[in-house]
Amino acid sequence: MNWIVPTIILAPVIGVLAILLSPKEAEARIRCISALATGATLLASLLLFFVYDQAEAGIQFIWRIPVSEALGINLIFGVDGINIPLLVLTAVVGVAGVFSMWRLTNRVKEFYALFLLLLGGMYGGFLCFDLFFFFLFYELAVLPMYLLVTLWGSKNREYAAMKLTIYLLGASCLVITAFLMIYQEAGLKTFDYLILVEQANFSPEFQKWVFLMLFIGFGVLAALFPFHTWSPDGYAAAPTAASMVHAGVLKQLGIYGILRLAIGLCPEGLPHWSFLMGFLAVCNIVYAAIIAAKQKDLKYMIGYSSVAHMGVVILGLSTMSTLGYTGVVYQMFAHGMVTALLFSCIGYIYETTGIRNMDQLGGLAKQFPLIAFAFVMAGLANVGMPGLAGFPAEVQIFLAALRSNVIFGVIGIFGIMFSTIYIFRALQRSLFGPMDDKFKQYADANFVMAFPRYLIVVFLLFFGFFPQLLVRFIRTATEGM
Repeated sequence: MNWIVPTIILAPVIGVLAILLSPKEAEARIRCISALATGATLLASLLLFFVYDQAEAGIQFIWRIPVSEALGINLIFGVDGINIPLLVLTAVVGVAGVFSMWRLTNRVKEFYALFLLLLGGMYGGFLCFDLFFFFLFYELAVLPMYLLVTLWGSKNREYAAMKLTIYLLGASCLVITAFLMIYQEAGLKTFDYLILVEQANFSPEFQKWVFLMLFIGFGVLAALFPFHTWSPDGYAAAPTAASMVHAGVLKQLGIYGILRLAIGLCPEGLPHWSFLMGFLAVCNIVYAAIIAAKQKDLKYMIGYSSVAHMGVVILGLSTMSTLGYTGVVYQMFAHGMVTALLFSCIGYIYETTGIRNMDQLGGLAKQFPLIAFAFVMAGLANVGMPGLAGFPAEVQIFLAALRSNVIFGVIGIFGIMFSTIYIFRALQRSLFGPMDDKFKQYADANFVMAFPRYLIVVFLLFFGFFPQLLVRFIRTATEGM
């Protein structure tokens, strides 16, 4: 079964090469190549979920290629209970993103090539267990966003793309500096994460400061307050598929970096900063929820809502508990699905009507019943409706938070409850009430356009009704932490 892991990496790479070899006029072929590449990764990710040995646990299906023995650089891939759910998330959002842009007519070849390249970088980041190659994949997951936003984005796209790039590249400087410090301090002449975790003996003082560097470096990508301001601008300007992947998956890569690398390599640094992490997390939750409630632009509203929910994830990281970390991974999975679905639905409305101001919409459920149903399901999942995947994720985190710091836990709960205000207002103003006659000229989504939205809805419902399937799976990794 070791062939499954390289398949996840190679499928988007082969897809990019096939697209580059295709003439730009062959738009139908390019779309099909993209669908096949992302579909292959989805099947491979789901297969990993079922064949992973939960009884044995640990990192399995390790795939290693020596690159530089002198520098200790190796291409190492592997999976466990933390990254397999994130691979499934990336694959589902990737498939949904391809079909969400099926109507694209502007530079189709370049768009899908960059989109698959972006997905390949995220797969590599989640799978890689070598710090050197992790950083390369991390950058590969960030840089294509600049072009996707600049070339296919909406208003203020150049400003948003530049702001996004400056923030994330600045954060990358902290990450690479921390990696080089770890390499030097360990004295093992290797970037191999598995060796560093087992054999490196870092002093508590060293771990304290390197942990902070990694937390802030990865936290910027995860929209950590007060470094979050690039995030809503980037989402609002990005094309639909890029917004889905950026909000749904790319930010999870930042949290993954904190969970896997910062906590994994510098565990003694965590207690020094857990209070700060909890404080910044509730700032994320409360501040972003208040700003989201003031938005009329649907994309900005969901952008700030995403920032608030990332605060919930960071709050879970601060709890230093199995329950909290299990909830973190579950929330990364659920929030990624929910946010991708919200941006996908809003993207369809905006691309069809040219409007995303909720006050200028209204009654669209009559004209777009399929999109409206998906939008409502996403909104209910976003506010933690029982029966959808967001509920078991948030319950675990808030229970752990109440045990860790009751004040932060209570503030976080009320902050997230505030999300019902802006989500229900957005649903009411855009989907219900009287409909302007100008919208009668537009048609609801066909099968191709409805498929990506309902694919995500199925996953939200399945893991909402059967959360224990994912909880048991994730705990095989988080219990060891």
